[in-house]
Amino acid sequence: MMAAAIRVLYVDDEPDLLDIGKLFLEESGDFTVTTALSAPEAIRLLEQEKFDAIISDYQMPGMDGIQFLVEVRTRFGPTPFILFTGRGREEIVIQAINSGADFYLQKGGEPGAQFAELTHKIKAAASGKRADDALRKSEEKYRHLIEHANEAIVVVQDGMPKLVNHQTVEFTGYSEQELLSMSISAFIHPDDRAMVVERYQERMNGEELPSHYAFRLSSKDGRTRWVEISVVVIDWEGRPATLNFLTDITERNQAEEALRKSEEKFRKAFFTSPDSICITRLSDGMFISINKGFTEITGYTEEDVAGKTSLEINVWKDQEDRRKIVEELKAKGEVRNYEARFLTKTGEITGLMSTSIIELNGVPHILNITHDITDRKHAEEELLRKNEELHASFEEITATEEELRANLDELTRQEEALRESKRELADIIEFLPDATFVIDRQAIVIAWNRAMEEMTGVRAKDMLGKGNYEYAIPFYGERRPILIDLVMIQDPDVLNKYSSVQKSGDSLTAETNLTRLGGKDLYLWEKSILLKNSHGEVIGAIESIRDITAWKHTEMKLVAATEHLKEAHHLAHIGTWDWIIKTDTVTWSEELCTIAGWDPSLPAPTYADLPRIYSPASWEQLSAAVTNALNTGEPYNLDLEMIRPDGTIRWTNAFGGVIRDTKGKITGLHGTVQDITESKRAEAALAESFATFRTVMDRPECRE
Repeated sequence: MMAAAIRVLYVDDEPDLLDIGKLFLEESGDFTVTTALSAPEAIRLLEQEKFDAIISDYQMPGMDGIQFLVEVRTRFGPTPFILFTGRGREEIVIQAINSGADFYLQKGGEPGAQFAELTHKIKAAASGKRADDALRKSEEKYRHLIEHANEAIVVVQDGMPKLVNHQTVEFTGYSEQELLSMSISAFIHPDDRAMVVERYQERMNGEELPSHYAFRLSSKDGRTRWVEISVVVIDWEGRPATLNFLTDITERNQAEEALRKSEEKFRKAFFTSPDSICITRLSDGMFISINKGFTEITGYTEEDVAGKTSLEINVWKDQEDRRKIVEELKAKGEVRNYEARFLTKTGEITGLMSTSIIELNGVPHILNITHDITDRKHAEEELLRKNEELHASFEEITATEEELRANLDELTRQEEALRESKRELADIIEFLPDATFVIDRQAIVIAWNRAMEEMTGVRAKDMLGKGNYEYAIPFYGERRPILIDLVMIQDPDVLNKYSSVQKSGDSLTAETNLTRLGGKDLYLWEKSILLKNSHGEVIGAIESIRDITAWKHTEMKLVAATEHLKEAHHLAHIGTWDWIIKTDTVTWSEELCTIAGWDPSLPAPTYADLPRIYSPASWEQLSAAVTNALNTGEPYNLDLEMIRPDGTIRWTNAFGGVIRDTKGKITGLHGTVQDITESKRAEAALAESFATFRTVMDRPECRE
């Protein structure tokens, strides 16, 4: 871009010389020239306009060039001034220089050379003025930036502040005058003073040091403020100094400390939860962390999963479950209580999985929490199997079967209600499905999740910060001591209040029987675990509580129904048996052992033992019937000869049918064996009597 023309005010009392000078200077296009025939006229022009340079004759009527120069300097500042005169006396030159003239040029000689020199001097004077103006503006902007910066800015030389901005005054509480008169160590916290001063001295000695670090300031009123310094060595008035930028990080440090404490609580809950918890990276499924519950439930240790992905450590029995979990996680960001079958090192389990996407250090990860419900599922499956058997054998227990189904339906409804009522939880304690709370080593409650609120009716805000070794928690209207007391202080009086307590390391489990308002029984399953710090010191305890009342009632009804069935079988001389194909496991009832003359203390015969228990003809019938049942699913009903170990033969009626899993696959056989020997003997005796009767009746005398 073309530079702007230099604006020149040319003053001379000779009009012809003014015209010639104006033409010559403007010919180059570098100047715009305004002329004046006297100094007073020029002053009027200066009052109206701004010029980049002034050219003035010396000897002019009314006011000479020196007087004009003094007036310009007094009223209009350092505008470049060139004295252009025909007089060449030395005292005039000295007077002009002393009065502030930038250049002195004598008239005369060849015009072209003379005006060329004048052009050069004007440009030099104007350029210098513009540079000075630019420097002044730059300094003004620099000082404005320093003064209004959000950071405290300090220039330090010889251990003393040489420049401080307003923010430094705010940070320290000292005035600018006080700061400039004191050593930098005076407003540095005593614990950090030696470190900061040492680093300053080493930096001034030319040593390489980090340019960023943190320390504390002590303000005039005694308050402490954390700052982060960014420092660089500069030249200040010809000598080395440091330019220091101080950023207030007090709130950031407080936030980081709060985050650290929150993460500490998360880690304690993570590693002490009885449920299986693992964290994997969202991008590639790489395992990041697992808890003790994961190892106890799946059998996989940290060494097993280190450096591996969730695909390499496959825990899914059915990949369709994994696909559904992934789709719902992508759609909603979380999945709650998804029931599926999982593979472990020792077999299979059934679990309720809850998973969500979380961020760790700004990187998305997947948090998986799986609650093992295998025992409950086995109990449900066993209950269904027994119900089917009871229904097939005895019509009179139909009412009991319906009651059991009602209990199962109620369990399902309760589970659905729990699944629907769960909300996004703030931390891992809140996320656990069991009622859970945590106390510190003084037995003060420090965490109380929503499930605990629902079970006890006591809100978290009413429990946090309260409690001691004697406190009790209300359960359904009854106040009672808690298992966590026992794991903390080993109190025998507390131990006596539980029906069963089992200890494993630093954890206790127990079942508790209470009486609700109205006289109804309440059964609770509880687990307490000591919390320890990195030094092995006990710092508190965590307890999970689960209401197993419905399951317990179902279990008791199942036991009662089984006893009724067992008694009925004994009266009818009916034995029962089960055969699981995969493990070749055979189970005989006591009545069946009595029928077969088998010692009940010995293992039940396997399928391979049956040929020596039945006669050859009977075994041929039974083998064919079993093969047909396994191929078609059809039951069989046969009368067979059973050979006892002592050689006696008993006639039996054998009924058998297939066992199927939840997907309809045949997994084994079960059935009944009834001793019908006496019936067979009665039939034989009747047949013999009938034959005798027929023989008598066939005699001739009887026919006559």
